[in-house]
Amino acid sequence: MGIAHAMNSLMESLIWSFYTDHFADAPEFTELGEPAYNEYLDAVLHKTCQHLFGRAVV
Repeated sequence: MGIAHAMNSLMESLIWSFYTDHFADAPEFTELGEPAYNEYLDAVLHKTCQHLFGRAVV
């Protein structure tokens, strides 16, 4: 793992930490959103779960 990869991982970690500390549980932020469906993401998650659990997933 190179220094650039390590720095990128650190920045991603810091961004997620800031998000979870300041926005994730704030009703004034979460109430702005609405449920969304993404066909591609659904297919990826479905395949990933099948691979992880070794069986068909409903």
